Amino acid sequence: MSLHLEQSTHESQASWWEWSVWVEGSPKELEQVREVLYTLHPTFPRPVRKVADRNTKFRLDSAGWGEFMVFAAVKLENGEEVALRHWLSFGSKPEALRTRGVSRPNVFLSSSAADAPFADDLQSALETEGIEVLRPTDAAPGNLPVSAWLERNAPAASAAVVILSDKKSPWLNAEMVAFQERKIPIVPVLIGRAQGDSGVTDQHVFRAEGLESEVTSIARRIKESLRVGEAPHPMIVSTSGGIVSYEEVYSAILPYLKGAGAGALEGQDLGPATIAEISGGLEALRRAASNPDVMVTAPDRAASLMQTFVAQRSTNEGMTVLGPKYGASDPRWAMTMARMIKSSLSGKAPWRTADPSAMRIPNRLRAAVFGSWATGVYGAPITSASISRDPTRFDLVMHLGDTYYSGTEKEVREKLLGVWPQVPGALNRALIGNHEMYSGGNAYFDIALPTFSQAASYFALQNDHWILAALDTAYSDHDFYGEQPEWLEGLVARAGDRRVVLFTHHQPLSLTEVQGPRLVAKLARLLQEQRIFAWFWAHEHACLIYDRHPNWGFFGRCLGFGGVPYLRKAAKVETPSPEIHWIRLEGNSLIPGAALLDGPNAYIPGHERQYGPHGYAVLEFEGGNLTERIMLADGTEVRASLLI
Repeated sequence: MSLHLEQSTHESQASWWEWSVWVEGSPKELEQVREVLYTLHPTFPRPVRKVADRNTKFRLDSAGWGEFMVFAAVKLENGEEVALRHWLSFGSKPEALRTRGVSRPNVFLSSSAADAPFADDLQSALETEGIEVLRPTDAAPGNLPVSAWLERNAPAASAAVVILSDKKSPWLNAEMVAFQERKIPIVPVLIGRAQGDSGVTDQHVFRAEGLESEVTSIARRIKESLRVGEAPHPMIVSTSGGIVSYEEVYSAILPYLKGAGAGALEGQDLGPATIAEISGGLEALRRAASNPDVMVTAPDRAASLMQTFVAQRSTNEGMTVLGPKYGASDPRWAMTMARMIKSSLSGKAPWRTADPSAMRIPNRLRAAVFGSWATGVYGAPITSASISRDPTRFDLVMHLGDTYYSGTEKEVREKLLGVWPQVPGALNRALIGNHEMYSGGNAYFDIALPTFSQAASYFALQNDHWILAALDTAYSDHDFYGEQPEWLEGLVARAGDRRVVLFTHHQPLSLTEVQGPRLVAKLARLLQEQRIFAWFWAHEHACLIYDRHPNWGFFGRCLGFGGVPYLRKAAKVETPSPEIHWIRLEGNSLIPGAALLDGPNAYIPGHERQYGPHGYAVLEFEGGNLTERIMLADGTEVRASLLI
């Protein structure tokens, strides 16, 4: 359907806008709409409003001074529901707001004296975005204690932005205590080699690498959240060294390539095989690159290892990742990276065998499932927060694999475990993806699995009605290693009338990427006998809801939209829409048709409409029934289906 929201606005007086929103679509589509349930900013007296007047296209009229996201649940006559949303914009610029002296969002900004230059840059960026900034150290008159100054100004503050680094400050610590005592939300901004050990818990964290683009990005994200009346969303711009682009990797490795091309570097040639792998990795990154300030990944071991190394080295030396051109001044640095790539050839973790029986789970179970998620940035921490705060408790939290860039110990600890949803009492499970295996899978097997009390990289859960079987398709790339097919055959043979839901990292089939012939071949009998009810996978960065397979009978689901920026595939299908919606992809070559989730990604500042949305799935097992819900990263439901 082409249903979407439209708006009109009129400034009735200084900074007070009358506005309207309505549903736009073809006459035939509008005839199918029964009513629309609008959800407004929570500061409205009645934030949820129902409109059933088809003659006005379900128009809602109101007024106010602030922009925000309007959510609409469009109820159709056939009982289905279409989720729409629209950013209500008044078109006014921050400069105009300031010159008219209009009330604006306010934040406190605190830093140590040593970090004052960075604080000045961030203040300037925030003010450019129309946010009023209060600096306690600058504004407190005479010897007025900070606590007294806060008492005077706290009612106006939406949050306290606190800049943290390795430069300690007693004054800054006192300010943070004062903020906490007054329940002012604290937004830590970590710079340099600062760690999140400031004693501030359950807070939203930003990490800055000191560049103007990063400061601007953080300011925009803070503004985005403040103007919709929420605490700033969690966004970790970098957890292990930052966003590493093709240009940074190329500049870092170029000195070694030049030396190797001449025959040797300090008498140590790594050989043509390593050079070829490095060259192939660079080419894979170059092809995958789109915007230098947006995270890029490639399904290539050398590319991922080089990104990890650049990020890690930069963090250790307190350097910035985006911008500096290493290399020419330090060719030994590039040699070290090349040697790391060579050494990874023989560093594969030993295989572990799973228990032949399935772990018992309750007959009523609610699971949060997400894949290609462990980036630590963009929608990934938003998804984690949404799952953690869901009012209906989850019994199972599962990741379908990929910790970026190459699943090293630091990346597993920070981007997988460090951002993992905190759900008391839930069973946590993680599959391994190809990116963890690029470093040999050691951190996944030695750190992630023990953390989750998970014995192996494949496992099974079972109740009276269902078997949830998760298989490893990464230890042997896009294949089942070892005894897994026979292990699954044994589970199914003992399943009775239980239905089987399968989880893997790689896909068995795809309308937009490569196929999985080795997976299909090794499960041929189970597929032909239609013993697999549903199959969930990641790897491909998209959300695709496939029709039931005409031959094998399973419902296929791609959930690889967890945290990696991905260019909108809808650009190949139609003009990209500014709204979240579903696009129909027709089946071909015995692959069933599918619904593709499309729309902007609010968590990639400056490129929102270029990249697709992040999110996760909720599976609700109720006896023999299974309900599937597709959620955006912020917890907004965009699709619900009763599979049985």
